[in-house]
Amino acid sequence: MRPTLAGAAALGDVGRYVGHGTPLCHRGEAVEQDAPLGEPGAAGDVAGESAAALGSSGGRDVGFAFKGYLAGDHLEYRAGVFDGQRSTAGSAGAGSRNPPRFASLLHWNSVDTEKGYTYAGVNRGAKKILAVGGWADAQGDYLGWGADANLDWPLGKVGSVNAEVDYTAFDGRRQFTSVAAGVVTPLLPKQDSIFAAAGFYHAATKLQPFLRYEELFFSDAAFENRGQRRYGGGLNWYIAANNLKLSALYERIEPKIPVANARIKDSNHFLVQLQVYYF
Repeated sequence: MRPTLAGAAALGDVGRYVGHGTPLCHRGEAVEQDAPLGEPGAAGDVAGESAAALGSSGGRDVGFAFKGYLAGDHLEYRAGVFDGQRSTAGSAGAGSRNPPRFASLLHWNSVDTEKGYTYAGVNRGAKKILAVGGWADAQGDYLGWGADANLDWPLGKVGSVNAEVDYTAFDGRRQFTSVAAGVVTPLLPKQDSIFAAAGFYHAATKLQPFLRYEELFFSDAAFENRGQRRYGGGLNWYIAANNLKLSALYERIEPKIPVANARIKDSNHFLVQLQVYYF
């Protein structure tokens, strides 16, 4: 599943191990493995502000995780315990006495199975993937959760069609706040995001044109000026399978309230990215 908007980077991904936007990495990148947008994901420009709130460092966290498979390897489960945000020392006592961060994931592949540290996202016609997944992430009063569906279907020797839909929700509640002059400000306000993408991989040319759309919503009116939508498309060239890929992307970024009061302005985003991946 794609990393989406403000909450995604906030959660880090602990080596992409257990959940999308969480430390556990769920479905992920049906159309663009690690996406042409790079870390921390589709909305890196707005996601970074939340990273510190959750104690992530460069989109990563430190902890322990495990995974296993059931039902002939069609059902995958992942779970982990991580540092998350550590409290600082103060009048109440020593620091780091708050609860650790917990994350879990369930992932179901209905046709072919996938076993590995991460998901390929685009199998270039080698597998039939029709999958759904869900994840949860919590620390103290904070809660994050989400679900996704993924299609990666071969079309004979022509190539494959790829599609993905993701939903994520984050609510920092009282866990992530700052206090200045007696005023309490949420560092991770309640928010929801959706992401959808579709593409076609052409085997003969190793090219994959794709389209993508994502949107970020805030529940509190005080944070509506952070809401935005992004839409666009691009082209992936799989030079050496998923190990070496060149991507080009254009997307339009639009605030969801009048521009004069928006935290961001209407803008155009162009990106060219070379991905080298070995595991």
